[in-house]
Amino acid sequence: MCQVRCNSFDVSLKRNNAEEIKQMTKEEENRAYKRRTQNREAAQRFRQRQKDEVDRLMKKSMRLESANTTLRAEVRRLNVEKEQLLGTLQSHLRVCPMGMLTR
Repeated sequence: MCQVRCNSFDVSLKRNNAEEIKQMTKEEENRAYKRRTQNREAAQRFRQRQKDEVDRLMKKSMRLESANTTLRAEVRRLNVEKEQLLGTLQSHLRVCPMGMLTR
């Protein structure tokens, strides 16, 4: 029921808009055309800026992920080196006479 009413209302609005367009002067038509054109161009620029921003953020994300991977590998390498050095220190402290004095 509402759908029929809404559709008939839409049709009557379209008719009224069509009648208004017919009654526009040449100057008003030119202004409306210019406004539509400017709006279309502004929308295109906006969409392009959005795409550029998404591209920029994707590139930044990829750089950060790469740096993160590199840093995590460095942390693993340094942890392995630390464990090796601690092992070497423990071995040395067992046999070093100076190590006996500090105990």
